[in-house]
Amino acid sequence: SVLRLTEDGDHDPTLDFGFVQPLVSVGDYVWVDTNRDGIQNEDGTGIPGVTLVLTGPDDEPVTDVYGNPVEPTVTDGEGFYTFDGLPALEEGQSYTVTIDQDASAEALKPYIPTIENPDADRSEDSSTWVATSTGLTEDGDRDPTLDFGFVQPMVSVGDFVWVDTNGDGIQDEGEPGIPGVTLVLTGPNGEPVTDVYGNVVEPTVTDREGRYSFDGLPVLAEGESYTVSIDREASAEALAPYAPTIENPDADRAEDSSTWVATSTGLTQDGERDPTLDFGFVLLPDPVEPEPTDPAPGDPEGELPASGADVAGFAAAAAAALILGLAVMMAARRRTSATRS
Repeated sequence: SVLRLTEDGDHDPTLDFGFVQPLVSVGDYVWVDTNRDGIQNEDGTGIPGVTLVLTGPDDEPVTDVYGNPVEPTVTDGEGFYTFDGLPALEEGQSYTVTIDQDASAEALKPYIPTIENPDADRSEDSSTWVATSTGLTEDGDRDPTLDFGFVQPMVSVGDFVWVDTNGDGIQDEGEPGIPGVTLVLTGPNGEPVTDVYGNVVEPTVTDREGRYSFDGLPVLAEGESYTVSIDREASAEALAPYAPTIENPDADRAEDSSTWVATSTGLTQDGERDPTLDFGFVLLPDPVEPEPTDPAPGDPEGELPASGADVAGFAAAAAAALILGLAVMMAARRRTSATRS
């Protein structure tokens, strides 16, 4: 309450006026752009441990409204960050947030920046390493659009199993693919591969056009390679009519054939694909029918016994005929002897 000040010398020291320095803030997200479209989606995952640095309109360090230097900040367990208590800006001025790439090297080791999508809303898009604020001229303003999206670099391999109709070891136009062939991928160490999403890469099967693909694979270091092998047991039915075609040493890698196993090249940069791991097969000739045999003497039909039972029957009949013949001969001899007597 206001003092009455009715006596000489009275003093009222309570007539005070408080003011605040207008303050603003910026932020707020570093995330994995799982579908690689440069837009924050619900299935995105934040990246913790990323260090960000704030600079002012003059590219100098910033002092907050409490008189403290604004230190770098680090994204939390969900990938969020914020710089609070910043002085409001004049029209046309801005704050800049930069990722400290050295300090963030471990956190961002698996990643590279996603695309900057020009069609995305500012509140959902991504900046690459550096982002600049807008507005922030009024007390309480916040710019939460200084976001940074990253992707894990990925590569792919493939892509064709086909019938080499002219047997030259080269993919020619019009030669058909072979569906139902099972292929297995292994990594540089000969072990199964885990894709960039954390899933073990399972065998794949050629489609009805003979095509196959292994996608979402981690990039390789120089000198490393992926290997694709045909699972011969799983592919036995699909490949039953075929044998591998020749490996043509004069053919271009993009058009030649490997026999059962093929090895990639390159694949050290995001987005690269090796489509040259192809397998050609030729159609086996039809089995040759055996020539018919000549008729056996005394067998005008030329038919031979076809089974054990038939052989046994044939032998019994022959034996009976022989016995009958001997009996006839003996009877004739007895008649002759009786006549002479």
